[in-house]
Amino acid sequence: MYGGEASYSSKSFYTNGVFFPGMQQQYHQTTGRIAANYQLSIFNSQLALRFGIENLFDKRYTTYADWCDIPQKGRNIYMNLSFEPVAILGIILPIYTIIDMVETAENVWSDSCVSAMVDRDLH
Repeated sequence: MYGGEASYSSKSFYTNGVFFPGMQQQYHQTTGRIAANYQLSIFNSQLALRFGIENLFDKRYTTYADWCDIPQKGRNIYMNLSFEPVAILGIILPIYTIIDMVETAENVWSDSCVSAMVDRDLH
């Protein structure tokens, strides 16, 4: 299975000098994004490849939450490869649950021992 996405965003906003009184500016930003993905089933497991380009036009822009006009990253090219072993998750999860319970019991026991020693030293 495969898919793709292309998006274009154009925004204008006006700052009213909330953070820096007297500094009122109007900002305009235009960004583009293109992405694609491909998923493959292998032995009842999922292999996914995702890649794309963010800020396609490499424009300097800030968001409304950025203080002091700190710019966002420029053009960003990414690729992601993930493997999800669905078939063996049914085996891993029950075993991991038991291991997690043992680790939690050990942590609680050791914390109570340290608390008892500190309490004894203070009295």
